Parts: sequence; structure tokens; C-alpha cells
Amino acid sequence: MALWLDPVSIVLDNQDNEKIEYDLEDDELVVEDNSCYVEVGGNVEIILCAVIDTVTALFNLNVSNVPETARGGVILIGPNAEASQNLTNDLRSGVTNFRIQF
Repeated sequence: MALWLDPVSIVLDNQDNEKIEYDLEDDELVVEDNSCYVEVGGNVEIILCAVIDTVTALFNLNVSNVPETARGGVILIGPNAEASQNLTNDLRSGVTNFRIQF
């Protein structure tokens, strides 16, 4: 799973309740999920997570501090399927919670 956001505060948790948290205002990053790589810098946040079991994989994304110009998207790549979702319109219209699954 690849997720990118520009620029928001995030809390991303998986089905095992392991969290990734980034506070945009304090520039603080906490990564509990060892299967993910996270890079934040400037105005972009990138999260790459290895998904072993696409059947049970589930991510809940909560965002805050969302400016009117926020952008984002997610790509899911599995052994039998690929999917992408543009989050930009939802972010700009006030949606703050997203469920991401294969």
C-alpha cells in the first residue's frame, strides 16, 4: 500500500491496531507498524506498507489540520489485483476518516 498526503496531520492504524501518527503542527512522527516506511518533509507525507495478507489487510486513516488545498491518494497492489483511490476531493470537502482495504 502506498499513501501520499499533502499536508495534513494523520493517524493511520492497521487491523492489528499498530499506528502511524504525524502531527503537522509539532512535526512529530510516531511509527508503531514495522512493516511500513514513512517519510515526511516539506509539504508531503509518504507511507509505504508491505501487505502480506490482502484478505485481512485493513487500514483506518484519520486526518486533521486539513487545508483547503490538501491533496492525497492511495495505491493498493496485491497478488491478484491493483487499485487506486484519489483522496483529494474528499479531503477538500471535509472528509476526515478513510477506510483503506483490498
